[in-house]
Amino acid sequence: MLTRCRGEGPANCVNRCPLQVDARGYVQLTAQGRFADALQLVREKLPFPGILGYVCAHPCELHCKRLDEDSAVRIRDIKRFLAEREEGEPRHILDCEPDRRSRCSRRTRRSAAA
Repeated sequence: MLTRCRGEGPANCVNRCPLQVDARGYVQLTAQGRFADALQLVREKLPFPGILGYVCAHPCELHCKRLDEDSAVRIRDIKRFLAEREEGEPRHILDCEPDRRSRCSRRTRRSAAA
């Protein structure tokens, strides 16, 4: 999957990221199962990777070298996965009645791994 991206020099995804997050690095660490190391690499540039895992416009994916072969690596989704997987991190979920969006209550759950 990452053979075309492992070359020398900066990757397109890193160059296109406004925060210069090392996407190539954390995607490779994730592929190796080194989730804690991957999240640590993300956090070098992003203190709140979980938030960016949802709201990032992901310009990195629009310039991914994999587009020439099949489809871009889902970099934003991997970032979100890493943040959600972190052990012991509380998750905030909104419980809303489907017909009345104004009535929402916040509850906290622990990740399944904890």
